[in-house]
Amino acid sequence: MGNSFMNIQLHFSLVRVLSLLFLFVSGLPGCSTSPQYQATPAMQKAQLEKKISSSVVKPKQPTIHQNTFSEAVNSLLSLASNQQEATDYAGAAASIERALRINPKSTEAYHRLAEVRLEQGRFGEAEQLARKAMSYVNFGNHIQNDEFKAGLWYLISVARSRGGNKTGAEKALLEAHKLEMRTL
Repeated sequence: MGNSFMNIQLHFSLVRVLSLLFLFVSGLPGCSTSPQYQATPAMQKAQLEKKISSSVVKPKQPTIHQNTFSEAVNSLLSLASNQQEATDYAGAAASIERALRINPKSTEAYHRLAEVRLEQGRFGEAEQLARKAMSYVNFGNHIQNDEFKAGLWYLISVARSRGGNKTGAEKALLEAHKLEMRTL
């Protein structure tokens, strides 16, 4: 599981870097009618590297629904991680489901359960769980929300692709790219 999700995250980061590079190269040279100074190529490269390094981040997990139950939920999600690493997907799913009984609006728990279902080959259920996680993300920091939702759309794309729905996978990938572009 970790490998395919890491590939999705790597793709997410790569698209972001390429988008920033394109915007920098195509938009900046002619954007000012009266430049005060001409930046040297070394300065331009340093500015680009700074922009890229500050923008290429792993999507953040929303924390708005964290409350007094968060310690128990976090403990169960940690247990689920260990079980998932040991390829005990049934055990991981059970731990995550217990976490959801404690906090039924935990976006992280729905996201993690979607990943487990994806590994179990239960693609339709993985998509539904990712959509459920997305339904609880509409709060707070919009850029953070868009990054998280883009990650969920990538997961949906993988689930659809593995389930044989190539057209649906492409549509989900397009949604992920749209959200990704809004965060630039």
